[in-house]
Amino acid sequence: MKKKDKVTYDEKHYFDNNMFSTKYDYLFRDIIRNRGVLYYTNHMVTEFCQTKNKISAVVRGTKDYYVSVEYLENDEIEVKCDCPYHVETDPYCKHVYALLLTLKMIYEKEMMIKVYKTNIKEMKKISKEIETMIANNKKYLDSFAYSWGKKLKCFYDSYLKQMEDMFDKNNDYRLINLVKSSYYYLNETIDDYNKLIDYIEEGKEKTKKKSDNSDVVSSSVLIDDSNIYDSIDNVLDNIDVSILKKVKKEKSNEVLDRAIERKQSKKKQLEKRKKKSFLIQLLANLFSEGNNDKPKDSSCSSLMPWEKELVDKNVYEPYHFEEEDLEDDDYYSEDD
Repeated sequence: MKKKDKVTYDEKHYFDNNMFSTKYDYLFRDIIRNRGVLYYTNHMVTEFCQTKNKISAVVRGTKDYYVSVEYLENDEIEVKCDCPYHVETDPYCKHVYALLLTLKMIYEKEMMIKVYKTNIKEMKKISKEIETMIANNKKYLDSFAYSWGKKLKCFYDSYLKQMEDMFDKNNDYRLINLVKSSYYYLNETIDDYNKLIDYIEEGKEKTKKKSDNSDVVSSSVLIDDSNIYDSIDNVLDNIDVSILKKVKKEKSNEVLDRAIERKQSKKKQLEKRKKKSFLIQLLANLFSEGNNDKPKDSSCSSLMPWEKELVDKNVYEPYHFEEEDLEDDDYYSEDD
């Protein structure tokens, strides 16, 4: 994955003072140029007619004036207008300037629309690439980066909607702002694309480190597994002994041997405890046969006489064994 370079927006070119000017400005007085711009922006230039190097139009003012511009060699021009100013004072009148500016802006608007459409096309292309990158590299993205990436499409849809609403080929000011916005949003998309690459690279690095650490742990188990005996033992203790024996038949292992031995030892201890518990209960019943005329206290029915005496004096509290307690109790050993 290679990062993308941002596109450059020629803000100087699209600046109002540069847009509403021509290369023939030096021929016109400042006040005449300003009036010509107003004629242009108010759409006063109409009825174009072109023949070879000559372009004519009707410019509406106090009345309609016929204006023409003929392009000569070396970028020189020959202009005509039937307004009084052109005839009596200066051939470079506001009507001629309005026509020159209109001709320039016809070309500029075509270029602006072309730039806008190119930027939109590129933006949509990068948006698709981002979706593909997220889908193909999901395992390398944490929850934050993945959620951020999935939400990007909503932003892009919003950008496109804003620019669609702004589009008006007859409004030069809106077209200028549209071009500026298209560059801005395209660069935002490129920023997101590059940021996503960084997130993926970071995720790959983390995954690689985890994999390396896993290899180290696996190697240490083969060399010296004493540090993880406790955790393995805890897992194996929850597996039925018959399954452990079956696994052992396939492949003998020291850890499995110990697990089976512990299972069998615990089973013997449990059986021994149950026998002792039964014997204690039997003896308690025998001693209590002579006291059948007294109300039976369920809590003391299994106590020895000396235990009952201490209970009556409130200096002893009997403990009632439950099967689970017996199973988990490590007080008794196999030698008891």
